[in-house]
Amino acid sequence: MASTAALRLVPGAKPQPLHRVCLCSPRSPPSAKFQDQIAYQTRPDPSNPLFTPMVGCLIAGSRATKKNGATAVIPGSHLWPHDRIPQLEECTYAEMEPGSALFTLGSTYHGAGENRCTVEDPEALRTLFAVFAQRDYFRQDQEEILSTPIEIARKLPEDILRMTGYCEYRPWRTSPVADG
Repeated sequence: MASTAALRLVPGAKPQPLHRVCLCSPRSPPSAKFQDQIAYQTRPDPSNPLFTPMVGCLIAGSRATKKNGATAVIPGSHLWPHDRIPQLEECTYAEMEPGSALFTLGSTYHGAGENRCTVEDPEALRTLFAVFAQRDYFRQDQEEILSTPIEIARKLPEDILRMTGYCEYRPWRTSPVADG
């Protein structure tokens, strides 16, 4: 898991710029050009268009409409080269009912829409729950071990602990780490 968030758009919220989910590549030196890092992050292997270091899942916590800021997405943009500029006319909007989900590759252009509702509109608030996952060789964006109190963490199942970073990772070992 890379990060999680609860996102709420209120009336008058401006649209988010279209973007791809960016990660810092462990192979990119600090002196590398930003464009080179983006090229690595979005599609390092042109023969594999589905490769991406990150996957996103946006879950509707309320009704999401174009009027209240449904997420703008450009289908197929994960296949674009890193220097291709997205245009708003290419967007489609992920209008969803509560509980519906939108999955995107990290290399797909997307962004929150504009909330054009009035405060009186019963669907004025747009709420999404976002979960982003990444390949295991990237560092998490959000350190769950720092945001979850240890008393709560001790009660979580082992698979959840592993997913959120509460495991011992020793890449130099060839056998599992023994308890103790």
